[in-house]
Amino acid sequence: MKKVIKSPLEPQELQDFVAQCSNADFEQLKSDNHGITYKKIKERIIADQGGLCAYCEAKMDRIPNDCRENFRVEHFCPKHVSGPPNWALKWGNLLGCCHGGSVGHDAGRELSCDAKKGGNDFRNRILDPLAITALDRIFLYDTVTEEKGKMEIDFETCPTAAKILAENTITLLGLNVRRLMRLRAEVVDAIYGQIQIGLDNNLSHEDAIKEVVRAQFGQPQSGWPAFFTLIRIILLPASDDFLRSIQYDG
Repeated sequence: MKKVIKSPLEPQELQDFVAQCSNADFEQLKSDNHGITYKKIKERIIADQGGLCAYCEAKMDRIPNDCRENFRVEHFCPKHVSGPPNWALKWGNLLGCCHGGSVGHDAGRELSCDAKKGGNDFRNRILDPLAITALDRIFLYDTVTEEKGKMEIDFETCPTAAKILAENTITLLGLNVRRLMRLRAEVVDAIYGQIQIGLDNNLSHEDAIKEVVRAQFGQPQSGWPAFFTLIRIILLPASDDFLRSIQYDG
């Protein structure tokens, strides 16, 4: 999980819909204006999140080995919770998530993210991606053992107040299901492979890492790489130095 910064103003289409139908549910919104309102919300969410799932950081473009889009709108506070506000339509409550293993090959066997969360109200039980600090070191990852790709808490650097929330985040959102561990392990191998290419081209280890950092994080306008935090942790401290240099804040 990485920090998410939402655009301060919701899309105009959402503002217009809420002004006319403040008590509507989300399904009504999805069908509004022939789906255009939902499309504009989706586009803004994907742009705000750099194309990554708010929970696992997988890309939200396509389901692996499937032609379908890997996107759904997640309500951090479940939309059935009584208001005010109307949580179904509140801009600050809308996140983008992948399908979390609920669609495609072996659907339902290894659920994660909002597919695992369901309608549970986990406020104050898990980390809120809108509330965490951009460069806090909350998580670390196994990069060498047979559990390569496993996500853990960095107890040395994780803020004390976040430790229980971070543990719950991994458990309650299924962030260590084998499907995600396999995908993260592939990224681990790819990053170390890119470093090795730099070494083979006679770069120093430090310069090889800096080259990979620039390749991974140098074009934020095009979106962030899948499993951003994993890559960032592998490439420390050069990754954080670079992200600070571009004034990264989420």
